[in-house]
Amino acid sequence: MRKKGYSVIVNWNNEEECFVVQSKSRVGCVAKGKSLSAALQGMQTTRIREVRLTAGWQKS
Repeated sequence: MRKKGYSVIVNWNNEEECFVVQSKSRVGCVAKGKSLSAALQGMQTTRIREVRLTAGWQKS
């Protein structure tokens, strides 16, 4: 997904049952329905705080 020219890679992790979010050298793990900002809060980044993963996403 892309937000204001800043790319974020999101993949589903079956073992941990969460989305693995990677942005440059930063990596976070997001459970379904949680905001990306919450997952990356401890990673000291604010550039992608408005991107959200919404409840209802289904793993394939």
